[in-house]
Amino acid sequence: MTKKKDEDFLATLRERFKISMSESGENRNLAIEDLKFVLGGDEQWDKEAITARAGRPRLTINKLPKFVRQVTGDQRQNRPDIKVRPVDSNSDPTMAKIIEGHIRNIQYNSYASIAYDNAFKHAVAGGYPGWWRVETKYAEDDTFDQDIMIEGILNQFCVYPDPETVHDVYRGGLEWCFVTETMSKSKFKQLFPKDEITGWTEQGTGENLDGWFLDDTIRVAEYYYKEIVEKTIYKLQDGSVIDSSKVKNEHIIPSPDGKGKSLMIQGQPYPILKERKVKAKQVKWCLVTGHKVLEGPKDWAGKYIPLVPVYGDTWTIEGKTYYKSLIRDAKDAQKVYNYTVSQNMEMAALQPKVPYKVTPAQIKGHESQWNQLNNYPFPYVLYNPDPNTGGAPQREQGATVNTVFVQMAQQATADMKDTIGIYDAALGQSSNERSGVAIFARQRESDVGMFEFIDNYGRAITFTGKILVDLVPRIYDTERTIRTLGEDDSHGIVPINKIVVNPDGSQTLINDITAGKYDIAITVGPSYTTQRMQAAESMMKLIQSVPQLMSVIGDLVIKNMDWPGSEKIAERLAPKDNGPDPEQQLQIQKLEEEIEALRIGKTKTGSEILLNLAKASAAEVGEQQEQYRLEMEALSQALEMQGQPPGGGQGAPSPSLGTPPKMEGNLPPELMGGMVPPQMQ
Repeated sequence: MTKKKDEDFLATLRERFKISMSESGENRNLAIEDLKFVLGGDEQWDKEAITARAGRPRLTINKLPKFVRQVTGDQRQNRPDIKVRPVDSNSDPTMAKIIEGHIRNIQYNSYASIAYDNAFKHAVAGGYPGWWRVETKYAEDDTFDQDIMIEGILNQFCVYPDPETVHDVYRGGLEWCFVTETMSKSKFKQLFPKDEITGWTEQGTGENLDGWFLDDTIRVAEYYYKEIVEKTIYKLQDGSVIDSSKVKNEHIIPSPDGKGKSLMIQGQPYPILKERKVKAKQVKWCLVTGHKVLEGPKDWAGKYIPLVPVYGDTWTIEGKTYYKSLIRDAKDAQKVYNYTVSQNMEMAALQPKVPYKVTPAQIKGHESQWNQLNNYPFPYVLYNPDPNTGGAPQREQGATVNTVFVQMAQQATADMKDTIGIYDAALGQSSNERSGVAIFARQRESDVGMFEFIDNYGRAITFTGKILVDLVPRIYDTERTIRTLGEDDSHGIVPINKIVVNPDGSQTLINDITAGKYDIAITVGPSYTTQRMQAAESMMKLIQSVPQLMSVIGDLVIKNMDWPGSEKIAERLAPKDNGPDPEQQLQIQKLEEEIEALRIGKTKTGSEILLNLAKASAAEVGEQQEQYRLEMEALSQALEMQGQPPGGGQGAPSPSLGTPPKMEGNLPPELMGGMVPPQMQ
């Protein structure tokens, strides 16, 4: 930049920062009040009440965090899963699965759940949007390969978005945004030794100047913005469209027929059918102090500003946007509850301190004991009878716990539930519902009351998926190997952009991650672990009703059990498909030879053939067919003792036989003597 352009650039960004700071000031103040209120303590008491109750009980029984945890707990148990779908004809469903698996790996390696949970919790408890970001980092110090990471933004008030386009952020409409941070002066001098130490002078609510401008720290800001750039797009003969940012001028050559131009890709010319110039938006990034550009501007690889907000309850009134937290309308009810509990405690504490009505004569000589009556639990108290009083000393009527305050406390608790929309059934407490349908209906009502927060969270995850799908082909644009994760945490290693030389000398690109367009879908539901446990429970109930199913789905039931060793047991129970057993093949071959010999009358009896068949069948399917073999052997012996043909005949006994295994080919019916097993008929 020239000096004039640099000054104009800095003037523009300072003006933008002031606009964002001014527009968000009221929402920031309200959000900070809500966050501190949820923490409890003196924040739940007005200053006037604190002064008025000086020296008196002032209790804070904080009931609000359980409502916040109910919503955040539901979010953690039902994490959205990013699904990648192919969009155009150049997209590959297999590649969509690879990208989807790698996105899960990005989230896993980034500990993205920490960033998600922190942003969502602050949006629920404070209302003001929580934020996270997508970044790229070099995989190693000795490589140019980069990896994509998801990073959390701990202080949501450090983000200053464009107020005019912030509500269009999920469609990529955010035009600019600032993220401020503190840096030690020693680190600043190490990174920018030639720059003067001048920090960012403006601050917004939520950023305490006492914390930003200590003697050894300085504040800087990252500045994302979009800039209009011109580029040319080319439509190739195969229908694909490539823009000039992905090709070099030397890749554009005259077509071999001299009619038009072609684009050289991997040594092959692709005719260009159409081309046109377009105005596009390029995302830029720089690091500034407000008085100087420290680093940048640099092009950001993606088309979206990589900052993701998750909103609370959002309202727009007369063109102004307001953010509400889950607990904002319940704060007054919490104050009432604290006051009534404190008042009742004060009355209860005063109960043993109600004074006695005595005469000087009654306590004469026992003054020390009576003076300490409120400090020590004496087993008895001495007094002198006074004929003028007519009896023992009497205590004045003391203060009693006011039932009105008890009722007010109960009403305040009910008001909190009503204003928040979460009731006893959803909190796991017993209520006046008795039937399962009534309890479910009340739980459903609570779910509806907090669904706006969950839905906004799902939208934020969807936008994160869009950023990642846009970035993956731009960052992983060389031949490399990436890791993928499945829904069940199974992992794999997949090569991408791999060039394979064919026997004819041509080249094939395997797993081209840069080709095609992909879209995002979100599924929200229980985690895979929860689903697995629920599946195991349902399968066990099914097996209790139909025990025979255990032999069919036993491996699946055990696999879904949540205890050590379940996977190994499931592997042993799973049916094996290892191909033909060599020993079994020899038995079958020998059996076939014996059958052929029997046909020409050279060898064994039919009963021996049947016996060998049963043995071969048992070897094939195992112990389940052992009973069939034994029955066949017993039948053979019975027939021989009776002097009947091995096949049986009209008078042969017909014991109940088990179902034999299915063999390749059938024995001739004449050898079976009318006793052909069901699967061999």
